[in-house]
Amino acid sequence: MTRKMRIALVTGLFLFLVSAIGGSLGRAALPSDSPVQIRKVDTSAYPTVSVTVAVGAEVSQGDIRVTENGSPSTIITIRPLLETGRRVDVVLAIDTSRSVAGAPLTQAVAAAQLFVRSLPAGVSVGVLTFSNKPRVLVPMTGDHESVLSSLDSVTRTQPGTKLYDGVAAAAAMFSGPAQHNIVLLTDGTDVGSALSLDQAIKAVSKVSAAVFSVGLQGSHTDFAGLNKLSEATGGKLQAASTADLARLYQNLGTQLGRQYLVLYRSKGPAGAQVTIGLTTPAGQDLSIVLMPRLSAPGSTPGEPGRLLFGVWGLAITLSLSFLAAFLLSTMIFGARYRSRRDRELAVRLSAPKWAQEEGKRQQESPAAWVPGSLVQLGEVVAEASGFKSSLDRKLERAGLPVTPGEVVGAAIVTGLLGIVIGGLLFRSLLIAPIVGVLGAALPFLFVQRKLRKRLDMLQSQLPDVLMILASSMRAGHSFQQALDAVAQEIGEPGGPEFARVVTEIRLGRPFDEALNALAERVGTEEFKWAIMGVNVQREIGGNLAEILDTLSETVRERDAVRRQVQVLSAEGRLSVKILIAMPFLMALYLAWINGDYMRLLWTTRPGIIFLVTGAVLMVVGTIWARKTVKIDV
Repeated sequence: MTRKMRIALVTGLFLFLVSAIGGSLGRAALPSDSPVQIRKVDTSAYPTVSVTVAVGAEVSQGDIRVTENGSPSTIITIRPLLETGRRVDVVLAIDTSRSVAGAPLTQAVAAAQLFVRSLPAGVSVGVLTFSNKPRVLVPMTGDHESVLSSLDSVTRTQPGTKLYDGVAAAAAMFSGPAQHNIVLLTDGTDVGSALSLDQAIKAVSKVSAAVFSVGLQGSHTDFAGLNKLSEATGGKLQAASTADLARLYQNLGTQLGRQYLVLYRSKGPAGAQVTIGLTTPAGQDLSIVLMPRLSAPGSTPGEPGRLLFGVWGLAITLSLSFLAAFLLSTMIFGARYRSRRDRELAVRLSAPKWAQEEGKRQQESPAAWVPGSLVQLGEVVAEASGFKSSLDRKLERAGLPVTPGEVVGAAIVTGLLGIVIGGLLFRSLLIAPIVGVLGAALPFLFVQRKLRKRLDMLQSQLPDVLMILASSMRAGHSFQQALDAVAQEIGEPGGPEFARVVTEIRLGRPFDEALNALAERVGTEEFKWAIMGVNVQREIGGNLAEILDTLSETVRERDAVRRQVQVLSAEGRLSVKILIAMPFLMALYLAWINGDYMRLLWTTRPGIIFLVTGAVLMVVGTIWARKTVKIDV
């Protein structure tokens, strides 16, 4: 073989390889027209997997097969996509630049009309043209006749090909949760768009749309850009001549209108990469997906670490329910049995009066259902925490026959019940303790409410108390006799308080100390003023009855003004309470119906930032709102 022959052979082989590589690249850039396309794979309900497939040929549902890594899978259901309640929206984006004037535009419009006629009645269609700018001819509508009429008006062309602006404008026509599709027809390269190709892809991806590009073969057609646009959005590119437009559009319309939702049970392991194949007599398509990982046995994706879930969860739930019911019944009926037994024992032993009164007090106590062991534990906790004395004083002011140990014991019981109820309702290890804390706060809120109610009643009785004292003083009675008359005439809760003052004075406690102790127990400004006036007048002398009348009138007028202010500010105070409670109630409701949605607030950095910011704004708003509606009189 001569040297020239060797050079010719090497050159020919090189050209052959270049042509082969170029041909393979060209085929990769222009995908084949497959009648079967997997549009979407949803693994959120793993091991149940849903596959949305478009079939551009007439096939029966029984001919559809699903495989995983080549092995057949068990199909649960196959339903047409439109029958599942899912909408399908399509936007026809047509190039009306000068390069398509004449026969190409006419045939493109005719093909688009054939496409609309091939769509089922449930598919909505919109029409957009682009040249020097995008123009929306018909917004999304289910009236196919109006779409066909608008396509008849597409006859004029303009200079310019703002392809990427037209794609973004087509994406902006979509709304709602429907499946979004853009059918794009062009014969040129983008000229003058404000957006780049990547920005157009981002606009389409934002509305989860797929672009099916039809590139008219020509010297200026940007097949590479169209292919990137289609592949990035889940669509495909098809190159066509003018004569092929009608067939291509009709096939595309059939494919979009004939979509199925296939549910099957996956045999692939969690967290593994699986190749899903969908085969029909018309063709097949493959899709590679990554199955979700299971965070715990029996849990599902999107629900990591659910509390009390599965067979063991059901057993634990039933056991806790029976245990709670048993403890509750034991505390309620056991307390009654113990109270009855103590009363019988007191009668048999002829217990003294103070013991009988103590037994009656325990019987009437709202915390009589709390077990004795929890009461002792509550006493220890209150003593160790340092709030026993303050809580005891608050219980005394509220007039409740309850000890601090009983309040703390009741808080322990309600807190545990709150944790159980929160765990059963919300199935969250984070929310259950929060509900438990709210449950533990109920006994203390009950004490606070009783205290406020009793102080309001004492405040309303003060003018009558001062009038009785003044009348008794004018009748010639001593101040101690006047106090005794108040204790007998005034009902609850003022009567017992003044009876206590009279008893303390009879036992040798000085007048000043007994009255000051009463003022400290009640704690209101009016009571302190009244006691101060009485003490000063008793020391310096004078007409005490006249002073008491003046105090009574002053307190009555202040009480009238306070009630008027409460009436005028009632709407504002109610609004503040609603605004404070609404975020917490909404958060609990959303956590109950959709825990995954709320879990993002404390499992992601933006969620934590939003949560902390909301908490700070909530505190500031609460303080500001309370100061706005709180008016001191």
